[in-house]
Amino acid sequence: MSSADLVTPAVPVERILAGSQLVVRYAVYRHHGIYAGRGRVIHYAGWIRGRRGLVEETTLDDFTEGRGFWVSASPADAAVGLAIVHRARSRLGERRYHLLENNCEHFCTWCQAESARSLQVELMAKPLRLLLTVIQGMFSLLERPRPCGAGADQEAA
Repeated sequence: MSSADLVTPAVPVERILAGSQLVVRYAVYRHHGIYAGRGRVIHYAGWIRGRRGLVEETTLDDFTEGRGFWVSASPADAAVGLAIVHRARSRLGERRYHLLENNCEHFCTWCQAESARSLQVELMAKPLRLLLTVIQGMFSLLERPRPCGAGADQEAA
């Protein structure tokens, strides 16, 4: 993110293209939404916001909760932006939120590129995959068969 992408009160919201992906930073995560134009945002509310994983259209103020935000991706032109907003609106009311498989970032990338992806989840998953690989390696060492002669002489005696 560059400082040019940060939206401050001095930048008019009217300059943001419909279909742009907006991001709000929280302490441990970033919340994503699709700008629908006219001060409206479509987003997966998730579980934290108390709306039980609902795709909803809300005001920009409600979406940001008074926090700063930036535009992480903008459509090439207005026609592409309208198609993105149309895809976002096609899922209004959906309640299939899943933190790791279908979150607000997955929703936004699907709206923009028709391919759901969450960089936050992917970055979080790398250390977890490494830890699981190490644990799996440790178990495989413990499960290795002992050499044929080991322990056999003691059992016969």
